[in-house]
Amino acid sequence: MSEDFGEQTQARASWTKLFTAFRIALDLKKLLLAAGGLVATAIGWWFFAWVAYSIASMPQWEQYSAAENKQEAWQTFKYDRGRWNLLHEMAGDKVTKVAEADVAGSLEEFLLLEDLRTETKTLDQLKADAAAGNAAAGKALATYQNHLAKPKIKPFGRLRSSPWSEDRGPNQYLMAEGFLRQDPAPWAQRGFFPWLLEVQLPVLLEPLRKFLSPIGYFFNSDAGGFRNRAYLIAVILWTLAVWGFFGGAICRIAAVQIAKNEKIALREAVGFAKEKFVNLFTAPLFPLIFLGILTVFLIIFGLLEGFLPWFGDIFLAGLLWPVVIAFGLIMAVVVVGLIGWPLMNPTIAAEGSDNFDALSRSYSYVYQAFWHYLGYWGVALAYGAALVFFIGFMGSLVVYMGKWGFSQAPGLQSSDPARDRDPAYLFIHAPESFGWRDLLIRDHPHVEKKTVVNARGELVQTYEFKEEYLAALSVPNKIGAVLVGVWVGLFFLLVVGFAYSFFWTASTLIYFLMRQHVDDTEFEEVYFEEPDLEPPPSMPPAATAAAKPNTVSLNVVEGNTAVAAGLPPAAPVSPIAEIPRPPVESPPPPAAEPASTEPASPPTPPATP
Repeated sequence: MSEDFGEQTQARASWTKLFTAFRIALDLKKLLLAAGGLVATAIGWWFFAWVAYSIASMPQWEQYSAAENKQEAWQTFKYDRGRWNLLHEMAGDKVTKVAEADVAGSLEEFLLLEDLRTETKTLDQLKADAAAGNAAAGKALATYQNHLAKPKIKPFGRLRSSPWSEDRGPNQYLMAEGFLRQDPAPWAQRGFFPWLLEVQLPVLLEPLRKFLSPIGYFFNSDAGGFRNRAYLIAVILWTLAVWGFFGGAICRIAAVQIAKNEKIALREAVGFAKEKFVNLFTAPLFPLIFLGILTVFLIIFGLLEGFLPWFGDIFLAGLLWPVVIAFGLIMAVVVVGLIGWPLMNPTIAAEGSDNFDALSRSYSYVYQAFWHYLGYWGVALAYGAALVFFIGFMGSLVVYMGKWGFSQAPGLQSSDPARDRDPAYLFIHAPESFGWRDLLIRDHPHVEKKTVVNARGELVQTYEFKEEYLAALSVPNKIGAVLVGVWVGLFFLLVVGFAYSFFWTASTLIYFLMRQHVDDTEFEEVYFEEPDLEPPPSMPPAATAAAKPNTVSLNVVEGNTAVAAGLPPAAPVSPIAEIPRPPVESPPPPAAEPASTEPASPPTPPATP
């Protein structure tokens, strides 16, 4: 009874192993791998965004207005405009405001709004038409007041931003400083939990978000067309390839450290990821391919239903609609199971298995112990949010204290931009993410606040150097700023990389916990490749004295063999089969003796050489 209670206590307490993730994740090798994955992801995303966005142009009504059927042309225009708006949100690189074509619900409403923009009709005239009962004028007036009187900026570049400029919320050091000064907290307006869910957790779940966000865009109704589909497929494949390699290497280091409390070399982890790359890359790809196959069947079903009115409406849609529901159910199960993607890399890292094993284990663990999986992730995210804040605070403090101490030298600041030597100019190229650049230049007298637009299309306040100060910078100033920006940027990657390292480390810990819960496998079991052992060289047969004269045979007899034969164990001897000895001269023959009647004694044997 006591043993059962002890086992239950151990099982209930095993989730506390998640609190070892900080010690395991804070490892330079994992941070370097995470930084490499961040840079590789950004390079690929920027390239695909540049290709897709550079060959696209925003559709204008003038390109469609010449058609005879205006209403059909309007529907085509709105469809193409929605596709471009989605591409602009994903891959755009310029600020674009909401226009009449984006918010008008009908062609009549659009034409009325165009008259307002071109000043063909005044706002008072539109109000008078709306008051007279003109329905289109009433809708146009409401649309203008809600969307065009103060037009918003469209979101842009959400899949294009670099890791140094991506919006990750306020700076942790400034938050702590504001708390000491009793300034309003960042969550004062929206509340703590909305801030936690919308700002902090996305930073911690950045790897999962960067994997799922292109998939979410892919299922958007405006993601149609070859250009958008091809762009999203390229982004998804690149993301899977990058984090299959870098995430697999991080998980391999974490798996060995969790199971054996040993650290493997970076080269060994990279070699493992390289060897298993195909499996790491294709494991999460199979569900997406399966979704594509099911979608093709549904497309065929839809074509038959659309082009066969009687047969399609009554038989296909009316009687066989449960088939569509069944396909939708299978697709929903596959999509929901993708939340187990973080378990695929740890499966291969811990078991040394293939893509099918990683796929089956991830889906099996999620659906067999769904609430355990969510519970483990709940603990990991709550713990990780505090850790990400702490690491961000320490990273900001390290850079800020270095800059602060450097700037305490007397006589550096000057009101003349040409004579000012305050080191703030060295941080012109500092990372903007997490507010690092604002933290490092905000106290400089030649800095002013400006309003800029972030990737979500929101207006935010930031710090910028004045134009006259930037114009006064010399060539050495600019070179030094570039070099300092490189070093600060590398350090920033390590700080941000901790969130990725923690994510994959926590995923590996959760995999071990789920494996223990579902398969009853202990933590200590981890895959190690067996080294190739060469067979020992065979012992040459012992030669006898008869085979080679003038040699002595030294037979090696194993202790157990000698005992089995009833002999005392032989002492260890050299593994030399034969030792040549000098020849032994034969003794001279004895002299002849006189005959005797006494019996002769037996001859004495010669001495053994």
